[in-house]
Amino acid sequence: MIEKFRIYHPWSEELLAAWSELVGCDLGTEHGASDRERENLHQLRIHALNLLWWRVVRQSSPDANYGCCGHSLGFYAAAVAACSLTEEMSFRWLQAMFSVAWDEFAENTGKISVITTNTPIGAHSLAHRFSVEVLAINSAYQIVVYGSEQDIEQLCRTLEGTLIRRDDIDARIPFHSIRMWRVAEIVAARAAELGLTVAAPVHALWSHITGERLLSADQVFATLTRQPCQTVLWQQLVRNLRSAHYREFVEVGPSRVLSQIARWNAPDTPVRYVDHLRKTKRSEARA
Repeated sequence: MIEKFRIYHPWSEELLAAWSELVGCDLGTEHGASDRERENLHQLRIHALNLLWWRVVRQSSPDANYGCCGHSLGFYAAAVAACSLTEEMSFRWLQAMFSVAWDEFAENTGKISVITTNTPIGAHSLAHRFSVEVLAINSAYQIVVYGSEQDIEQLCRTLEGTLIRRDDIDARIPFHSIRMWRVAEIVAARAAELGLTVAAPVHALWSHITGERLLSADQVFATLTRQPCQTVLWQQLVRNLRSAHYREFVEVGPSRVLSQIARWNAPDTPVRYVDHLRKTKRSEARA
């Protein structure tokens, strides 16, 4: 999607070049030479695209009053949107976390899978039964789990008849697993040395870990350092946003994954997504 974005938004070329120099790899390419480079590049490209889409939204609605939240990797971009991180600092945080995590999980063989059903899931009881860990509770109908291939397969077989799909995430680093506690501690201890800083949010920023609003720089810092080893409570976050009287959810980026999750959790709240590149592609196809 970065390639398509560059075509329709030529101004992004300069930004991508600057970010590529900052992170030490070409964000315009999809493939790295080693497993580490490939996973690192994949994460950085997702983050870069999130930041580019945010620029589009900000330019089109500079005076909008909004709250910011992000699922997992998306929290870094949400912190930028809330003015708690600069774009450069967000890349530095992401790279610091990834570098330490790779050293811990380079040989990891565990699987990360998104499990979607047509009936509500008892996330923690199910995970305990099959010796897998819940990384995210997206809704009553979708969870993200981490464990061995054998255990996840057994879980899915038990859900036969209610399982809609299993989607595997191609990553070795199990973000939001308790097994990432060492990574979180190392990054927190080295934050000053690495120059990792945050500011208090200017716009409302919400935690994907607790579902609560983050009001201070200390709260944002704690979220950034602890989130790798804590479960994403997206279902709770959406409910809290509803209670805070947010009238509409807008997914910023080229996907519609969070839009669907928001509809599951808040069916009466309008949900839309920023996706004009896909619309452009469909228009071109019809022409």
